[in-house]
Amino acid sequence: MEHGDPTFRVHKVFTNSTCEVVEGSEVCGEPVSKKGMCSVHYYRQYEYGDPLSMKRPTPKVRLGRCSEKDCRKDDYSLGLCMAHYHAKRRTDARKEAGKPEPIKYDSDYCRVDACGNLRTSLGYCHKHYGHFKKYGDPLANPRGPVTPKSGKCRVAECEKSDQSKGLCNRHYSREFKRKKKGKPSLLN
Repeated sequence: MEHGDPTFRVHKVFTNSTCEVVEGSEVCGEPVSKKGMCSVHYYRQYEYGDPLSMKRPTPKVRLGRCSEKDCRKDDYSLGLCMAHYHAKRRTDARKEAGKPEPIKYDSDYCRVDACGNLRTSLGYCHKHYGHFKKYGDPLANPRGPVTPKSGKCRVAECEKSDQSKGLCNRHYSREFKRKKKGKPSLLN
């Protein structure tokens, strides 16, 4: 009964001042951080349950060049350059999540016939993608048929040129106000 406490335990102090984990055929020899291991081996023990486990190869083990065909870039990780390594990570994550492969398009232009704009999403240009997203059809025309301009106002006694919906500015304004108040149209 030391210090008058029956539950008192003497703390075990590690006597080694260097990490004694054997990697390959060599002892680590780094200064001890916790539990008799250096910070690297302690982290591996804590994270993976084994002080020797490694997530990716060390620079000494790397090949030097990317292992992809026709790629001359330096090795970044797992024998691949940075671009191929991250592409592999994306495809592996997509497969793990059960997502389908991305769509490959034949052209950089909108897939709607007679539209020469560059594609942005799902193979459509910005305009057709917006129609597809909003109405479910890229060719949907939400405003109805377009009235061709005849050159003159549709009101019989008016000789001014048409500006909007076949009406001059004056009659268009009056028509708009009449419809808003629930009155009959000028054109009837």
